[in-house]
Amino acid sequence: MKNFLLIVMVLVIYNPAFTRAEQISNLIMPVSYFVDHVKQLNLLKENLTKYRQASVIGVSGLGKTQVTRMYVHENKDHYEIIWFIDCNLDINEELLKLAKAINAVAKTKLISEEDIFLVKKELLAYLSNKDHWLLVLDNLKINENQKIKEFIDWEHNGHVIFVSQDRELLTNIVKMSRLERSDAIILAKNLLYNKDPQSVEFLAKAFDGYPILIVQGAQLLNLVAGLNMEEYKKQVNQSEDKIKLNVTLALNELKPSAKQLLNKIALINNQAFSKQLLGIITDSKDTLDSDILELSKFSLISNTDDNKENPIFEMYDIIAEKGPVLRMRAFGTLGLKIVSI
Repeated sequence: MKNFLLIVMVLVIYNPAFTRAEQISNLIMPVSYFVDHVKQLNLLKENLTKYRQASVIGVSGLGKTQVTRMYVHENKDHYEIIWFIDCNLDINEELLKLAKAINAVAKTKLISEEDIFLVKKELLAYLSNKDHWLLVLDNLKINENQKIKEFIDWEHNGHVIFVSQDRELLTNIVKMSRLERSDAIILAKNLLYNKDPQSVEFLAKAFDGYPILIVQGAQLLNLVAGLNMEEYKKQVNQSEDKIKLNVTLALNELKPSAKQLLNKIALINNQAFSKQLLGIITDSKDTLDSDILELSKFSLISNTDDNKENPIFEMYDIIAEKGPVLRMRAFGTLGLKIVSI
């Protein structure tokens, strides 16, 4: 009997199923073609260990969010709560989602859900008394860090990552840089169907280590009929805005229904939208599946989970900023609620 009790005690101590509560997380997996940024990943981990806060800084297209997702994916077992907050949206609403998730797991209302203006106060107080949690405040633009100042000044025992284009107010900086030539070549080679050395070299050199540009360029060469290497090279070298060129070339390949859907996506929240939502806003329900496929294959949107019934997608900010949807947002076309993207 004593031996049996000893075995049970050992299981309780060493088996995570006994010792760890159900993880609360809205983590999105990093893209499958993620390469390099080992230096940034190591510094991010070091800053969180030392200071409990870290700030991933850089312009659009460098992979800030992907580096953050990669860190979280690699270290997810260290956290009981992992929550990404899209700062494009109402932060209080995003915090309410976390509060509801915590309450659902606890099967009781640890945090108020009725008054959205009390959610932040109660949630921060709840987390302040705990450890083994991580908040990521993502998609902060230039001059937007002021709106998360309360989180910057917050004293806590968890971890917080700020992902921003602007370093104002932020400390413990992890600066994103362009890919080294060798890594840019690896990325291009991984994506190009034909693995042609000249095409690989061109993508790595012409796009100067910007991951999103290399991805777009590779997909255009893979999928646009009649776009040979020489013609594409000529257009890229003559272009003053290579991102806009890539987006324009992709848009030219879309069917009208797919292009219209893309425009509507850019008018709503371009982060974490579901297929169900796309089915509501599209004017061409019969072609929804093929339209989503078109947008995905040109990397205009990307799938962020494996839910077959209602998958979730996102659009890079840089796509929304460079396409014709900019003009539509300015005039409030389509009668949709316009949000910051």
